[in-house]
Amino acid sequence: MKVKITLDRVAVRKKLEEKAEDALELMIDQVLKDCNDYAPKDTGDLIKSSYNFSEVTDSRMVMRWSTPYARRLYYGISPSGKPYKYSHDHNPNATKMWAHKASKQKGEQWRRRFQTLMKGGK
Repeated sequence: MKVKITLDRVAVRKKLEEKAEDALELMIDQVLKDCNDYAPKDTGDLIKSSYNFSEVTDSRMVMRWSTPYARRLYYGISPSGKPYKYSHDHNPNATKMWAHKASKQKGEQWRRRFQTLMKGGK
């Protein structure tokens, strides 16, 4: 007796992409919170912008801090071109490249959470 199995690769890929997008939607707020734990805070506009402009699209999490000064602060460059000195008055953890710092600290935890969600867990 022979058994023939036909796999619709396009349908499988589509299903996995949908599942990944759903998992990322469930994770984005926590990832942004973890990143913003290291973001500089003065008026709070920089951090607010991340919640307004970040999104999950095409099975990717795209995080954006969208203020006129976000890029400068992210790379730690003052308007004069010298290294930026972060105030720790409102956020004692403030540092440059805050998303990279959060990824280094929490990346493994994010990966495990994503795997759990992809398997149908909570």
